[in-house]
Amino acid sequence: MERVSSEKPLSLKNYVILNLIFWAYCAVQLLVLKWLLRDVAGLYFFFAVLAVAFTVVSIYDYLYERLAKEPADDSTTNSVSSET
Repeated sequence: MERVSSEKPLSLKNYVILNLIFWAYCAVQLLVLKWLLRDVAGLYFFFAVLAVAFTVVSIYDYLYERLAKEPADDSTTNSVSSET
């Protein structure tokens, strides 16, 4: 099985835009639930943790894409033996 890696990693600007969209989504959800439920005691904490966790994972993903090395193209390690 060959690994095709033609995709470019996302830029820092794209990660920031994705995070802003997600934070806005969390804020809209919080406002809608506040309007519907009128009691939002734990929702502030929930959406704050959700948004912060998304940002932490985005930072990890950004760093991983920049620092991870491509695996060596060694056909002997990926071949499957047909002997039975």
